Amino acid sequence: MENESTITVFELESRRIPATAAFDMTITLNVWVGLTGICFTIPKAIVCASSNFFKNKEAPLDNVFLEEEDPDIFNVYLHWLYCKTFPTIFADADQGPTVEYTLLARCYILGQILEDRKFSEAVLDAIADCANIQASRTFKKLPGSTPITLVYEKTDETSPARRLLVDIWVRYADEDAVERLGEELPPRFILDFARATTRRKCMIERELRDAEDALMDY
Repeated sequence: MENESTITVFELESRRIPATAAFDMTITLNVWVGLTGICFTIPKAIVCASSNFFKNKEAPLDNVFLEEEDPDIFNVYLHWLYCKTFPTIFADADQGPTVEYTLLARCYILGQILEDRKFSEAVLDAIADCANIQASRTFKKLPGSTPITLVYEKTDETSPARRLLVDIWVRYADEDAVERLGEELPPRFILDFARATTRRKCMIERELRDAEDALMDY
């Protein structure tokens, strides 16, 4: 029943909710992130409504330690949790997209650790948006070896993040990008890219044959 109220809180377009569905902002927890233990104090109800990792933690839930995670990435997570935006765009037109792809890849890995499905899906949307914007530019930037290696090392073969990265390359990679395949990118990604490219080629050829058959029938 509690879960149903939570869904209502996030889905009502008017942003008006029953008073009984309000979160109790006075109950907080401390999340200690990184080896140096940077502390983030956050309302327990908000983070538990989004993250199964926190929701399923055994009581008492007062302090959670994420020693292996990066405070900067966790800060991006909280920014999304509170504001539903990603502070990942940088002014440098040349290096900015490269940095952003890596930052978003790390955010996706954190989303998997925190078991926050909505956050992970939002990260994928952000990566796709970045790639689509880059595709319209003369010197477009694709996700490179660092974000792709991160995703391939931290996810399994069913990962939607893997599929997205492959799809971006299939759609937007030019000859120069393809020539770098063997030099920088994980072998598994190269295999997935080759398979996806072949499937797309076969699909296009099939559509052309169907169009030719339709002309002959006419």
